[in-house]
Amino acid sequence: MRMSILSQHRRLIVMPLSTLIAVSVATMSKDWSIVLSGNYSRAATPAQREQREQLGFADGIHPLPEQAAEVFRDRPLAQSSFPLPAGQSFSGAGRQILALSPDGRNLAYLANSRVYLLPIAGSQPREIPGTEGRIVLNPMFAPDGKSIAFIDSSRTLKRVSINGGPVSTIASLENQDINNATWGPAGILIAGRSGILRVSPEGGVPDRLIGLREGEVAYGPHMLPDGRTILFTLALNRPNSEDRPAWDKAKIVAQSLTTGTRRVLIDGGADARYLPSGHLLYAVGGTMFAAPFDPASLTLTGAAGPVIVGVSRGAGGAAHVAVSETGTLAYVPGSATTTFTETLPNASARFYTYRVVLGDSRSDAVAVAIPPAAYIQPRVSPDGRTLAVGRNDGQQSDIWTYDLSGKSALRRLTVGGDNRFPVWSADSRRIAFQSQREGDRAIFWQTADGTGATERLTKAADGEEHIPEAWSRDGKHLLFSVAKGSRYSLWVLTLDGKKIERFAGIESADPFGATFSPDGRWVAYAISDRPMGQTPGTGVFVEPFPPTGEKHQAPKTGADYHPLWSPDGKSLFYVPSSNQLVVAVPITTGRTVAFGNPFEPTRSPRPDLSLNDMRGYDVLPDGRFISLSRTFGDATSTSFSGEVRVVTNWFEELKQRVPVK
Repeated sequence: MRMSILSQHRRLIVMPLSTLIAVSVATMSKDWSIVLSGNYSRAATPAQREQREQLGFADGIHPLPEQAAEVFRDRPLAQSSFPLPAGQSFSGAGRQILALSPDGRNLAYLANSRVYLLPIAGSQPREIPGTEGRIVLNPMFAPDGKSIAFIDSSRTLKRVSINGGPVSTIASLENQDINNATWGPAGILIAGRSGILRVSPEGGVPDRLIGLREGEVAYGPHMLPDGRTILFTLALNRPNSEDRPAWDKAKIVAQSLTTGTRRVLIDGGADARYLPSGHLLYAVGGTMFAAPFDPASLTLTGAAGPVIVGVSRGAGGAAHVAVSETGTLAYVPGSATTTFTETLPNASARFYTYRVVLGDSRSDAVAVAIPPAAYIQPRVSPDGRTLAVGRNDGQQSDIWTYDLSGKSALRRLTVGGDNRFPVWSADSRRIAFQSQREGDRAIFWQTADGTGATERLTKAADGEEHIPEAWSRDGKHLLFSVAKGSRYSLWVLTLDGKKIERFAGIESADPFGATFSPDGRWVAYAISDRPMGQTPGTGVFVEPFPPTGEKHQAPKTGADYHPLWSPDGKSLFYVPSSNQLVVAVPITTGRTVAFGNPFEPTRSPRPDLSLNDMRGYDVLPDGRFISLSRTFGDATSTSFSGEVRVVTNWFEELKQRVPVK
């Protein structure tokens, strides 16, 4: 019985860890699972009631907090499921969204751009006052569990009591290119392209502990028990390189603060942490592995093995997993086969399995009749008849087309080289796309029916790649981005004479998602900055075409990216942040531009994509949305779920599965 996140809903499952790895909660057999929900305990057998009482659960639901550590020692593993209540959805999912207090009694999670606190022993989640904001990232508990630190939209590290109250500033991170932070007895450690920094939780200026070479990026710093060695993930960021690695190809390293010596512990994994059980826990794809580890000698003392299969991942390297010092585990379930690969400069893009769905404000969305796959950038032809979409199988990318009438099957359009980012011509006859079929990542186009030769439109210089953005409605101009190093610039190709020139001199850290207004007189685009995506000068903007220097910013709702005009040109759609619904803003474009108030259209799509991804939705001429979805349908979903699973006494089962010598 599915209810809210209140105590009536929680489900307790007692099972061995091997079963947790092999099956999901939904497929458990009743002969070996115990489900205690609501008044179910009244119908339990005497043996079940006795086991429930031995496990320390009151009213068939909640563990007794004072006894939890002792009650669960040498007892079976117990798992509870906590679906988010109606109206809540996870936010800030590119980075860590979960935290457990060191004693395992409280869970903090990010939803609706604020931090919620959920006592593991019972009662409902509550918002922590002072944490609300357009962007709130990376919650972390103090070592005593009494306060929480987080990063806000101004790139400021702050802390607040778990009971609310005054919010104090710890440090400004405005000039630091950061990925995440952790809080332990040694202070708050901060990681990113700037290296590993440390700051006192009482406030101050961060000190650099570990420097990085050009192209290196760090994630997940943790001080090991000796207080002199930092464990962290080290990845390489090589824009425009054919061999640029994903987080799953990163190295887990330990570096001495005394000697500077760096030792590679795991080659191929991310988001590692050392557990009091004597294990090194780390992620590869959607699976968590554990290996016996001796922190004194910095050596693995046994083979690694999978311990949780099916964990949600964030684009920035995070595995959405938290473990307390007392052995409580919390995680957000996700795909067991999530993979990471680089698709654009600055992007650790996720190739999840998506459904393509079609819907409007009057009825629920329905799945388009094509199989789930790793789709990217769905685009509908201007006549509304045909879908073009990129698809990546982990080895190769190609463009596919589908007749939305359903009269024919999905058809592969491109052959040869990696082909990505489809954009329709104004007459619906051709599709432009990026291809490396001739060595450089340039823009080509070909007829949508596959006949005729493929024609080159641009030639990319060394170290560049060209990304098509949008055609003007008269078919004369193509907006495209040039990615070079870690920056994007916006350009215009004029078909007559194939003239190429810069548009407005703008730059961004992520794709612009530029799009022409239906009348061709205006261009909407997004600008972002690193690492937060929300600083002065970032968001969605509208400029005349050709540019005159006039610029108008759409109302801020968050990071704000992936803009798109409505078919009548009277609204502008864009995404506030990942895991949020698309918003609409009324817009008038006469002699000048004026905006109304942002709102969420009824049944608005939620593509679940970050600002460093390409736009994952489009709009048909009749106003219907077509969108990627990781949360549509139970049978095919590999989604970033709206659920947290909590496992108590996990260390005991972990030791049995991966013995520590």
